[in-house]
Amino acid sequence: MPLGRGGRVPFCAHQMGSARMGRDPKTSVADPLGQLHDARGVFIGDTSAFPTAVGANPMWTCMALARRTARAILATR
Repeated sequence: MPLGRGGRVPFCAHQMGSARMGRDPKTSVADPLGQLHDARGVFIGDTSAFPTAVGANPMWTCMALARRTARAILATR
């Protein structure tokens, strides 16, 4: 099928906010550095850690979050 009118619409979906970070295990899945509350040594560093969905492409923010999480992992070693 062609792209555009009468064809396929190009898009992408960014899943955000499904594994939120926070200090309270009752309202978040991971601590502020991305380590899971219930599984020490397991980290998340993608858009699922966002507090909610954003209204724009999250590429830069996701890259910054992944780098920050990687540094947190290295600091625990």
